[in-house]
Amino acid sequence: MNQPLFITILTYMLVGASLIGSFVALFLRLKQYHKPLLKDVVIAPRTMLMIFAVVLLSRLCFLGIALLVRHFTEALQGHALDQILVRWDANHYVRIATEGYSNSTVDHQNLLIVFYPLYPWLIRLLTLVGIKASTAGIALSTLALCMASVVIYRMTYRQYGREHARRAVKYLIIFPASVFLGLPFTESLFILLSSLCLMLLMDQKWFYAGICGGLAALTRNVGIILVIPFFIEVLMTHDFIGKGALKDIKPKLKKAILPLCCLLIIVFGAVGYLLLNYEIYGDALAFFKIQRSHWQQGLSSPFEALGTTLINTFKFHIVSTRFFLWLPQLVMMLLIYATLPSAMKRLRLSWAVYALAYTLIAFSASWL
Repeated sequence: MNQPLFITILTYMLVGASLIGSFVALFLRLKQYHKPLLKDVVIAPRTMLMIFAVVLLSRLCFLGIALLVRHFTEALQGHALDQILVRWDANHYVRIATEGYSNSTVDHQNLLIVFYPLYPWLIRLLTLVGIKASTAGIALSTLALCMASVVIYRMTYRQYGREHARRAVKYLIIFPASVFLGLPFTESLFILLSSLCLMLLMDQKWFYAGICGGLAALTRNVGIILVIPFFIEVLMTHDFIGKGALKDIKPKLKKAILPLCCLLIIVFGAVGYLLLNYEIYGDALAFFKIQRSHWQQGLSSPFEALGTTLINTFKFHIVSTRFFLWLPQLVMMLLIYATLPSAMKRLRLSWAVYALAYTLIAFSASWL
């Protein structure tokens, strides 16, 4: 999209200021780096049950809102609940689970390879025991959210203490877009697998961290960037960062070989998805071409993505879409860019770099 000069200058200033602040914060942290002291935390069963109960209650609240909307919206009256809840990309995941990639079509074309395979495969497993695919997707996402909340609670508790852990779970389940975390979308499963990977890295369980990272890479395209926090945790564990980083290089390298081999499991997950593309289309990069040609989706830059969001917030031809899609997206992007430099100072080093990389890639899509 050709953007007005004013918008281009504004986005470069906003995004540029955030990135400069973030890189400066990371540079200062590296100069003053010391290994973080972690609390030894065992989550009591009662606490886990409480977290599960709170998460399930939040999903029931969203379900209640959906029932109210159906009751008071004439166009939705008479529709089954799963017809209301399973919409947009959720329909594609359900179709892949029931029909497979080769038999699922959009506009009479086989295009659904752009949706990563692990989530619909798990739905398919649940349908084998007689569960309806849409119901299986909702159950799978809700269970994954419950488990992810426990994992996030534990890793945050270890790093920052109980109050921060409670706050992390609270914000996860109440932020507005969390409505999708209990529906047939990949977000809950990805949050579970990526947070498990990060937690296992803290525990120096390299092989299991690699397995979780590899599965995350089969769930969403950004799963591959888990190699970044993995690599940084290896450097942190074996004293390649901070004072004495250049001392005793050979012994430290020997100790780091096995963890670095485990890192490759994440790469294998991403390669597995490319092989799936090749198996179906004879082209390992088929997904990339289909995304660009049919969904007009690809990589641009964080500057262009913010500019597009700004323009559509004020000029998109459907007024309701401006307020319910583009405006919330603009607010979210501005908040994240505003808080990113502060996050670089406060987050565990591997988490900070992961957050920065994730933000840049996610906000570089043609549209979000």
